[in-house]
Amino acid sequence: ISMTATTASDPSGVEYYFDCTAGGGHDSGWQDSTTYQDTGLSPNTQYNYRARARDKSANQNTGGWSTTESATTDPVAGAEHVV
Repeated sequence: ISMTATTASDPSGVEYYFDCTAGGGHDSGWQDSTTYQDTGLSPNTQYNYRARARDKSANQNTGGWSTTESATTDPVAGAEHVV
């Protein structure tokens, strides 16, 4: 699952954090990039993520969380769907 945060600006620079809130995915940790790709996820599973930014000043002022967005991974290729 790939995601992109809205670019923030601050004279001291900005870092971004992507937080998986449901589904068992992975958080990004603080990073310089506005984009994050979570890999190694389970097929046919819904994951929820939110993002936030902080400046790189000594205080590391942190913004609020974004709205939570969800995405579902593709089913396994060639797998049968039993109804």
